[in-house]
Amino acid sequence: MSTPERGPDRRTLIADTAIDLVAAGGLRALTHRAVDGAARLPAGSTSYYFRTRTALIAACYQRLADLDLADLDLAGPGLTGPRLTDLDPADPTGPGLTDLDPAGPGLTGAGSGPDAAGRGSGGPGAAARGSGGPDAVLDDDACPGGPDTGTSGPDRAGRPRPPGDRDAAAVALAALLHRWLTSGRARQLVRFELSLEAARRPELEPDLHRAGRGARTRAAGILAALGADRPEEAADLLVAWTDGLLYDRLAGATARSRPAPDPAELASVARRMIDAVLPPVGRPGVRS
Repeated sequence: MSTPERGPDRRTLIADTAIDLVAAGGLRALTHRAVDGAARLPAGSTSYYFRTRTALIAACYQRLADLDLADLDLAGPGLTGPRLTDLDPADPTGPGLTDLDPAGPGLTGAGSGPDAAGRGSGGPGAAARGSGGPDAVLDDDACPGGPDTGTSGPDRAGRPRPPGDRDAAAVALAALLHRWLTSGRARQLVRFELSLEAARRPELEPDLHRAGRGARTRAAGILAALGADRPEEAADLLVAWTDGLLYDRLAGATARSRPAPDPAELASVARRMIDAVLPPVGRPGVRS
């Protein structure tokens, strides 16, 4: 068999297609041959890039993490924290698919809209991308003095940062949750399903852990900007609560009977979660 042609987006295409297959048929649908067929790649292409099933699932972990972080970049100014372009390439997320792909994360439109299962209708990778959109990493030139990392210290131009706005953060987090409960629904369900696989297969745990650290690093930066005393501990709580809310509303006992996600209700929930991990409003130096 001839060596498959190398392309800058091949690994991303394979990971996106694998995510689509799991979204449609569960983990039993995920085989190297099925990915080749669904992605319209020559036979053997997936096994060339990801030799084992473990390697293929690990690629899905990192792709899902990259896409979730990209969604954070699109969520709005209320969620300012370390961005994909600001993270140390040696840490904290480890080598992701975007490190292998010089073209970047390749977020493109996913067709005309989500189908009944919440998946995009734009062909291979549609469930992974959700509703799509422009490139997720924001333009660094828009931030004088370099990219704004959203930490609580001075920015790169040496200017002090004001405490963050909890209301703006709650609105932005609600928008993110709404996206993940609607157009990004299939991708979040895949994330939960693949996470459970790591609980059954210990050899997957390091890959899941490495992929998941990026979200916690980003959350810690956001909460530091909002005035958290212990941003890392607060981030662990906020990520856990966010995951719990998503799981309950996507796959919990009452998920099917719940009304459609409401941005205003999600904003109220998000504000309560943010308040719970931050110093009480009214303490000197703490803003609402």
